[in-house]
Amino acid sequence: MLSSRYWKQRFGGNPSVIGKQINLNNVAFTIIGVTPPGFEGTMQAGSTQDVTIPIAWEPQVYVDANART
Repeated sequence: MLSSRYWKQRFGGNPSVIGKQINLNNVAFTIIGVTPPGFEGTMQAGSTQDVTIPIAWEPQVYVDANART
C-alpha cells in the first residue's frame, strides 16, 4: 500500500500504478492500493509511512545499519 501523499508525490496520483511493481531494497512488491488522505497507520504518533508492506516481509526488506558482514 502506498500512502496518499507518496502516491501523489512519486506517481502524480496516477491510478494506473495499482497492480504495478515497486522494489524495496531489491525485493519486488505489487502496489495493491493507496491509503486515504490523512491515514497514518498504527506507528508512532506523528510518524507516517510512504509504503506499507506485510509484516512478514520486513526482515527481507529491513537493512540493519549495525549488522556486520
